[in-house]
Amino acid sequence: MGVWQLGLYKNVSDWTASQAAPFTSAALTFRYDQSRVKSHQTLTLYRHTGTEWVKVGGAPVTPDHCIATTVPLTYLSGADANIGWFTLAARDSGTVIMVQ
Repeated sequence: MGVWQLGLYKNVSDWTASQAAPFTSAALTFRYDQSRVKSHQTLTLYRHTGTEWVKVGGAPVTPDHCIATTVPLTYLSGADANIGWFTLAARDSGTVIMVQ
């Protein structure tokens, strides 16, 4: 549904690892486009750690069309985006029955 790159920088015109501002932890809330999801879908929020995608949030579709991280996010050292890359995925929930 979406991909975001977020970082906190000392100099807003130089988005590089050398200008990344340190922080202890961050909690984020993303607003998503409600026209891209159905009310029965489940949303999952992932963060890229530099080596892998890690689930940092998940929830059903909500009336306010927002999803928040469920864990405090730590500083990513050595990355241009010290908060990280994020992606939001939507999937249908339900039951799968297989009959043979």
